[in-house]
Amino acid sequence: MHAIDEQRNTFTSEMFPFVYLSELSTFSLCLLGVTTWVLWLVGLVIHRLYFHRFAKVPGPRLAIVTYWYETYYEIVKPARYSWKVGELHEQYGPIIRINPSELHINDPDYYDTIYTSARHRVDKPPKSADSFGPVPATFGTGEHELHRIRRAPLNKHFSKKSVGDLQPWIFESFEKLCGRLKEAYGDGAVVNLKYAYSAVARDIIDQYCFSRRTDSVSMPDFNMKYNDALEEGHHMTPIFIQFRWLGYLLHAFPGWLTKMINPGFGQLLDEMERVSEQVEDMRVGKYVAHKHSEHPTVLKDLLESDLPQAEKKKNRIRAEAQTLIGAGTSTVALVLTTTTCHLEANPTTRLKLFQELQAAIPDPSDFPPLQDLEQLPYLTAVILEGHRVSHAASHRLLRSFPSTTFTYGNTVIPPGTTISMTPLLIHQNPDIFPDPAVFKPERWLGPDAQKLKRYLVPFGKGTRMCIGSNLANAELYIGLAMVFREFNFELVDVVPERDYVVSRDTVIGSMSAKSKGVTTLVKLTADC
Repeated sequence: MHAIDEQRNTFTSEMFPFVYLSELSTFSLCLLGVTTWVLWLVGLVIHRLYFHRFAKVPGPRLAIVTYWYETYYEIVKPARYSWKVGELHEQYGPIIRINPSELHINDPDYYDTIYTSARHRVDKPPKSADSFGPVPATFGTGEHELHRIRRAPLNKHFSKKSVGDLQPWIFESFEKLCGRLKEAYGDGAVVNLKYAYSAVARDIIDQYCFSRRTDSVSMPDFNMKYNDALEEGHHMTPIFIQFRWLGYLLHAFPGWLTKMINPGFGQLLDEMERVSEQVEDMRVGKYVAHKHSEHPTVLKDLLESDLPQAEKKKNRIRAEAQTLIGAGTSTVALVLTTTTCHLEANPTTRLKLFQELQAAIPDPSDFPPLQDLEQLPYLTAVILEGHRVSHAASHRLLRSFPSTTFTYGNTVIPPGTTISMTPLLIHQNPDIFPDPAVFKPERWLGPDAQKLKRYLVPFGKGTRMCIGSNLANAELYIGLAMVFREFNFELVDVVPERDYVVSRDTVIGSMSAKSKGVTTLVKLTADC
């Protein structure tokens, strides 16, 4: 009996902590948990402020200790962090921490160091790669080698030569737009240029990708539903960047549920599904329009390329198609719309452009080829200035170099660090572009024009430069020349700050949420 009591006493002694815990109240356990969490949080804050490898790099304390600082300016403001980052640089200097793990540099002369180093392996961090959601297109590819594999078969289609061969279809699409503008002039009807330019850009990229004629330009509303859905997708990007899991959820949900949560984004997913069906028809031979096409068909060539079979799966090719069509529509339409509005707001500038076009193109029905248009100095200056003020690529470009060390001033940036710069801030830099808010094509005609071009980066630079730069510029040269040779516009109920001055960074520059587009009355240049 004594032995049993001794054994019981021993057991109780050994198990004392567990007995004690079991007797703790729920309140005490909660208090212990909260205390532990607070201590961990305090430790994390202390580490990020004083012991992080970039503790000596300046920046606002809130941005250094928490990602919620960035989230506030992206979601609540909304989409204004790029401008806030510019203000922070004025306060803290050219290199700052804009969140706990990212260094941002605002020094235009350092841009080439980061973005044009072809000999370095360069990754795109997930935060940037997934900005449109979990879309496995070339744009959304993070890892260097995989990006190189995916981009290789696309490069030839967007070369200067290949785009030059596409001229007939670019001219044809803008001829249709000019026909619609003449009709509007005759009827005295109002035209919303936001939708008109989006329609023509969509028709061109669709023709190139699928050899199909969407013919958005001929639709009475210029295929407004598609443009609005695409725009809604862009407006979701700040949310996807801050909450990557939400992008995965919305893409994974059934279509009906996504539409309940966000009708606009649901419509975009419907459009993406139609693109997917087109890709699959092409894959299995149901769609044969490309066989009768006089130009290459990007998606068909991609399916027949020497890409690994894993890279030709349904979701992969669908993502490539969706990205090419979406980016090829939005960016070109934005620059065309913004440039047109600035020209109409500056009659002297518009007149100079018209006089140059009139001299170079005496007969509007007999247009010179793209190569000749590219030689027109004032048209070129207008396009360069249009790129600068349109901010088609507005978001900071995040990069990570797995095996490269950089140095900026006294700051050593080790491999794996997320580094970024923002084209928008370069294009608004008053030391490089005096009066940056003013649309001034003449700045590209002076003695410093060649030097200035180094700082114009609407397409980025290096191995991850926008693949569609040649196509976009071809559309701008042909489109602006054809439109302004015959037409100009009277802006109707258009407020610059609301309707054509970029005020939100949704990866692609966006206007105020209150904007309904750019409504205009069409005039003939012969009447002016």
